[in-house]
Formats: sequence, structure tokens, C-alpha cells
Amino acid sequence: MIISLNVNKFGGNQNNAYGDDWSYHYIDAIIEFIKEKNLTQNDCVILHEVNLKKEPYQYFISKLPNNLIIHLPTNLKNKSPIGSTIAVTTGDSCWKQRDSIDDGINFYNKTIQLKHTKIGLAVLGVHMPSSIDAVGKKLWDNLLQFSNAHKQFLIIGDFNVFKEGDDNYDVFNTLSKNYELDAWIQAGKEKDTRTFVGNTRVDYALTNVAFTTIDITNHLIKDDITDHEAVIIEY
Repeated sequence: MIISLNVNKFGGNQNNAYGDDWSYHYIDAIIEFIKEKNLTQNDCVILHEVNLKKEPYQYFISKLPNNLIIHLPTNLKNKSPIGSTIAVTTGDSCWKQRDSIDDGINFYNKTIQLKHTKIGLAVLGVHMPSSIDAVGKKLWDNLLQFSNAHKQFLIIGDFNVFKEGDDNYDVFNTLSKNYELDAWIQAGKEKDTRTFVGNTRVDYALTNVAFTTIDITNHLIKDDITDHEAVIIEY
């Protein structure tokens, strides 16, 4: 099982741009969501926009079950990393962390890379910028290189692709090969299924692997746990 979820810096489903409006309540809710999945050594949870400020992050660590460990971006910056992408696995997991692929300078802490040591699946968790500039274009290019470099790959996360005509749409369309790699569409699901509080699908799983199932939760926004739904893949 591979899960991707944007936790909005532990701020529920409200605007929390700088991570100041976090709450112990929302951290507890995210922890419960993870615990309910009963992770095994083959499972991985990728969390985006994790609030790494000292107080919320230390509380998050303290509540995480003892058998689970955290993988931080390999190029983690010290300056206010309030919206980071991390991974959670069991301590004895089959997942080995690889180097993050963002540049570590202008747009950092937004990717996490893992590879399954038994089946060879390469997974890249991403939180993409909402517009294309020189930095954003480089990161999209890195995603394309990642997909070309692995026989079995999964790129999963918050792509910030809202609708046709947006800056990111054309490059996303190229990466997804006109949705050929979009696991949700290939499973016969509705293209416009909501994953974000703004009533759009911005969370995707792009892959060249045929997974057993792919699901999107439908309660995390409604229950004010975060402003995204989770994408869950079984393989």
C-alpha cells in the first residue's frame, strides 16, 4: 500500500499558508489516519506540507507509533521548512530512501524518493509549485527524467494542476502522456474527482505499473482533518 496525503501543515481544511494555524487536534487526526492503515514493511505513507516547525513536528513524532520511522528530504534546509514532503514507513520496511530531486535552493523540501528493495518499484512523492517559472520548469523536467530512468515507477502527490489553460497543465499533460500514466483514469474513475477543498483534482498517481486498486478518500476534507483527500494505491 502506498498513500499520498497533503496535511496542510496540520491546519485542517482552512487556509494555513505559513503554518501558523496548526493544532494538536489536526496532528492527532493525521496520526489516527496512519495508525488505521496498520502499515507493514511493504507500505509507505507520503505526507506533503508537513509542518516542521519545532513544536508541531516534535508532537507529531511523539505520537507516531514506535514501529514507524520518518524519512525527511535528503536536502532538507534549516530555514523554516514549514511545508515539507516526508515519508513514513515501518522500521523494517522494504523501502530504501534515495536522494530528493528538487534543487535544494529555490524550491526545496518538496520531494521524497524511495525504492522497494524486493520488487524494484521506484516511488517519487512530490508537491509541485502552482505555476511555471525557471525553478518550476526544472522540477517538472526532473520528474520526466525520473519516469524515463526507471522500469517501474510511481510519481504521486500534489501536482497543483487545476484545469486546462493553467501554467502547469501542458507540462503535466506531457508527463502523463495525455493521462495514459494517470492511474486514476486508467482504473476507469471519474477525471474530475475532488481531492482538494477547492473542488478540483490536484492529487495524482502517475505510473507505468498496473496496480491492484487505486482509491481516493472522501471524508478528510468534510471532517476538517486537512484540505486534501488521500490517494491510496494497493499493489
